[in-house]
Amino acid sequence: MNNRGVKASPTDIAAFLAIMLMPWQARWIFAYHELAGQRYEYGVYSVYAASIVLIIACFFVLRREPLKFSFPMKVFLGWLVINLAIAAEFGVALWYLVTGILAFGYYVVASRWERRKVMLSIVAAGLLQAVFAWWQFIGQGIMASTFLGVAEHLPRVLGQSVVVVHGLRTLRAYGLLPHPNMLGGLLLISFALLLYLYARQYERRNFEKQRALWAAYVAGCLLLFSGILITFSKAAILGVGIFFIGWVTDAIVRRRKEILKPFGEVAFSAALLFIVFNMIAAGAWTERFGLHFGTSAQSSEQIRLEQKSADERIADYHMAQVLLNVRTLVVGVGLGNYIPRLAQAFPALAAFQYQPVHNIFAMAVLEIGVVGLIFFLWWIVWLLKGALLRFREYDQQYLFSLIVLLLLLGMVDHYLWTSYFGQSLWWAVIGLAVGKRELT
Repeated sequence: MNNRGVKASPTDIAAFLAIMLMPWQARWIFAYHELAGQRYEYGVYSVYAASIVLIIACFFVLRREPLKFSFPMKVFLGWLVINLAIAAEFGVALWYLVTGILAFGYYVVASRWERRKVMLSIVAAGLLQAVFAWWQFIGQGIMASTFLGVAEHLPRVLGQSVVVVHGLRTLRAYGLLPHPNMLGGLLLISFALLLYLYARQYERRNFEKQRALWAAYVAGCLLLFSGILITFSKAAILGVGIFFIGWVTDAIVRRRKEILKPFGEVAFSAALLFIVFNMIAAGAWTERFGLHFGTSAQSSEQIRLEQKSADERIADYHMAQVLLNVRTLVVGVGLGNYIPRLAQAFPALAAFQYQPVHNIFAMAVLEIGVVGLIFFLWWIVWLLKGALLRFREYDQQYLFSLIVLLLLLGMVDHYLWTSYFGQSLWWAVIGLAVGKRELT
């Protein structure tokens, strides 16, 4: 199918902007929920500018195909209503429910828009964030901006996400997101999607007479991968490794040379880029994984930072155990109520010391209970049932692998559950996997 000369419709424009602006954190903050008189990030009541664009996009796509309320969806929503009733902080729980419904709008758009356009929109979002990331990394500073929705980040300020390079505190790249790990997750999904589109173009031999197009795809893949490198997100880089190992192994076993060659080219280039970057950064990446060479001050400081991070995550699990009882396991403490309940159990801490557990399944059980998690998974499986029936198709297997990547990220971080952006990314990928329209 040739789309040349076809004008973009209002639906296309709205849907593209909604997905491409997903990482944009500009928002209107209209209230705070405080802990002992202190503000905390997970108690902010705000409206994101990108949400307005998303609502407009949903309006256009729902005119084509209305949303059907399935039985599993009704059961899960009914459970969330019960969850609201048992939440100690009703206002917090209600607001988390509202933002969760807004984030579901990305599923609505991604599942009803042309699949290739959804992919390109997510890739565009990743490429734009990679450019922002390099600008921040080179300048080693992020200035606060209400329009961009970013706070100030400087490497010399304690509490910032940094690594040690050549003995100096070096700011990790944030993009327009609140944390480098969140940027790493977006870039990982964008990288995987662009690699898929590259392989499809390669398979159709579209590069034989269009070397500039080939160069653009490869450059885009390497830009996204380099963006992951400067986030210093261990989960994201491990995701890249798992992704390549899985798909290259599959291509070898199935003897799919048309897939193996483009994947092999990008994998080799990415590995070379990783080695060169790590050498220039004096082993900063290998030190992230505990591989220390020499006895430099850099190594000792990086060891301290890594140990501090590990200790804090372990402490978060230990603190969560205090809230665990039969009632919490069954029904949870309420959406968004984990941090307020934690503050009640440990009243002497500062607001920033109350953090979610770095595991989306643990957070789901803590806030909506085992019953709520079962209902949620039932609903997800129902949404994916059509895609599961088409699982033998290569496209579906590839898209399901992206869901697996997100689940792996969710095992070591919490933003897919606790943040509006994380929920939005999750629903966009689920919607992409469900979409029935063929790639063109």
